[in-house]
Amino acid sequence: MLRIIAIGVFFSLLPLLAGAQGSQAPMGFWATQPPNEQLYVSPGGCKFVGTDGVTKIVIEGKCSWNPSSAGGILTIMNIHNYRPAPIYYNIIWVNSQQIKVEGDLFFKRN
Repeated sequence: MLRIIAIGVFFSLLPLLAGAQGSQAPMGFWATQPPNEQLYVSPGGCKFVGTDGVTKIVIEGKCSWNPSSAGGILTIMNIHNYRPAPIYYNIIWVNSQQIKVEGDLFFKRN
């Protein structure tokens, strides 16, 4: 009887376990339209280029991906500071060709 209960609990948790695996990292080149902001994601490192309205901003360095069910957090260890510092980007997958980065819509580029 205990074995049957344990098997039932396991199968009831399968959807949660599958969702816990999370989303894939947004590998490749992404840009807004017009391309005022750009994001490059590769196994060798990442780069974000944008502007604060006046100054060009470049964040680049080694990166990591912490997945969630609909996207994840991309962390770039920015090399342009006195000491490398982590910069976090909340990314949500819209579809295979679009992501939202901190709410801005980015399109997959080749």
